[in-house]
Amino acid sequence: LLLVMDVRHPFNPLDRQMLDWTRHRGLATHVLLTKADKLSRGAAGSTLTQVRRELAAHYPNAGAQLFSSHDRTGLDAAHAQLDQWFGYGSTPAGGGSV
Repeated sequence: LLLVMDVRHPFNPLDRQMLDWTRHRGLATHVLLTKADKLSRGAAGSTLTQVRRELAAHYPNAGAQLFSSHDRTGLDAAHAQLDQWFGYGSTPAGGGSV
């Protein structure tokens, strides 16, 4: 599950409800901290660190990254996470093509 959170206001009640649900269901979750362009690089990085600590402590199946649709920050990382989940780009067993 990709969960979209505003980097300026992470962990609102609905965010926590969704994370609790994904934890209960055992679902892998990746948090996109959107609007990263609205904060300084230092402030965004600090928020990312805090969010990752909270996730590690309470939601072990979740990870997080910064994201901005405005300046495309984090787009490649989000694609890479989805590719990993869906097995895109991985070589099949035996090294042959599919």
